[in-house]
Amino acid sequence: MEQNKTKIASKTTSSKTRTTSSKTREEKIAPTPINEEKATSPEVDDIILQAEKYYSGAGVKKDIKKSLDLFRKAAQNGSGYACKRLGLEYSDFALDDLTPRNNKVAREWFEKGSKLGDAESTFYLSQFVFEGWGGEKDEKKATELLISAAHAKSKSAAHRVIKLSKKGNIKISDEDKRNFYALDKEFGDNARRK
Repeated sequence: MEQNKTKIASKTTSSKTRTTSSKTREEKIAPTPINEEKATSPEVDDIILQAEKYYSGAGVKKDIKKSLDLFRKAAQNGSGYACKRLGLEYSDFALDDLTPRNNKVAREWFEKGSKLGDAESTFYLSQFVFEGWGGEKDEKKATELLISAAHAKSKSAAHRVIKLSKKGNIKISDEDKRNFYALDKEFGDNARRK
């Protein structure tokens, strides 16, 4: 299970600089701190495990509605991971047609997951804020969220930051480059294994 049990410390290190592709103006971007993720109880972990089983049909009859109900219960009990799963299910990223797409609801779940300290929720929220899906579009806030998610060890966010950095859309410190490249390498290694 991909559940993130590590404590995510708030990172508010050096300011970042971002350049927009059509402008040469630079502005300072300070990363938005991500709250420490609450450690979930064994009961919440069991709820998530059951939700995953019902979602995939592993050892039980596949039941998406029951799975989503269980993810909601886990989210109400402080699981950022469950919030991320719910956000993905309601978003256009979902791999199935079993849940109606609603980017506003998806964004709300990603916001809740981000507040609970889930780095992947913060990564997805950055994408929604950047594109204006399910709410207001704000490129500066999206960049802050993306960098914060990368600081919180989101491999997806680190990959995106590196990609944008190579294109010159985001400037990051040398220290962040080293850290994000290491995460990006893990991201690539994991993608090649699948």
